Order: sequence, then C-alpha cells, then structure tokens
Amino acid sequence: MENTHVSERVGISTIIVGYVNIHLNAADDLDTHPFTRVLDVCGIQQHVYEPTNVHGHTLDVVIIVSIVSDVEVKDPALCVHLDKLSRGHFEVSFRKLRSIDVETFKRDITTSTILYPFNGSVDELANAYNNGLHSLIDQHAPLCSK
Repeated sequence: MENTHVSERVGISTIIVGYVNIHLNAADDLDTHPFTRVLDVCGIQQHVYEPTNVHGHTLDVVIIVSIVSDVEVKDPALCVHLDKLSRGHFEVSFRKLRSIDVETFKRDITTSTILYPFNGSVDELANAYNNGLHSLIDQHAPLCSK
C-alpha cells in the first residue's frame, strides 16, 4: 500500500438531525413514502431505525449527506507508464487542507452565492453548490503537485 496514490478532489459531509413528525417506521403512512422516496432519489440514508417516541414510532432522523467527487486511487504497479515509475518519477497531487484558516473559510462560505435561494432543478442546485464549494476549496487549499 505504500506506493498507492489516493487523490480526492473534494469530500464534504453534512449531518441533518431532527424531528420530522413522520412515522418513518410505518411504510403505509401517507407521508412516509414521499419522504423516504426523496432520500432514496438523492442517495441519502436515514440512520435511526428504532422508535423515538412513547407510541413506538420513529419520528426523529439522523441523515448524513456525503458529497465526494473525483476520487481516484492509483497503484503505480498497475500504471501504463511503468518505465517512468520504475525510476521513481511520478507526480502526486494534493491539497494542504490543514493549512486552511477555518474562520476565513467559514466567512467565505457564508458570503458565497451557494447559500442564496436558487430557482433551478435539484440537479442544477447540487451542481451550483458543488462548483461553489470546489471554487472555495481551490481558493483556500489550491491543488499542489509534487
């Protein structure tokens, strides 16, 4: 594994917790199917499966939304350019994420356009959000090569 190269462009997780007042354990409930359908379509999973109220219903949610794009894992031994790698020359791309000034990054997120109302489709909203965050990551932790 020491020669394996992992490159991840951006990875972000959002945790949504709360009380939805929908009987998530009752598949025949009129509100349950649309709610779970939205989660399924978005590839999101609800993580509370046991009753959360005195009547035995599951009304609370813990939803973890992970957005990871452009993950690439390369094993140099499987690379087409073995002659170049056999001499120990290869390029690694990385970001110095630990060097981000968190307060400045938070400020830039709150002032960016990704948090403003958007009148497009869900796909367009997701693309705008991803592009906005990718731009901020590029600004605060530019991609470096070595």
